[in-house]
Amino acid sequence: MCAASGVKRSVSEMKKKWSQIKSATKEKAVLLRKDLGMTGGGPKMESDLSEQECRVVGVMGDLCIKGIVPGLDTCDSVMETASGMVH
Repeated sequence: MCAASGVKRSVSEMKKKWSQIKSATKEKAVLLRKDLGMTGGGPKMESDLSEQECRVVGVMGDLCIKGIVPGLDTCDSVMETASGMVH
């Protein structure tokens, strides 16, 4: 039984529900992030993340929302550090 809603769910139903919540929250957070980067020319999104959605993002981590920073190659950084140590 889910303590928050009082609905009885099986483990597979709980996993599916959690997946749906994560997917919907990620979609909303990504749209809000894109909207922040807009330069104008239209109305801003009025909806912020709810407290529950903020918690879900916290569990998923910012990387799921922001993605990997382009142009950063960790192999290059490791090689530079390693070559700097050798000299």
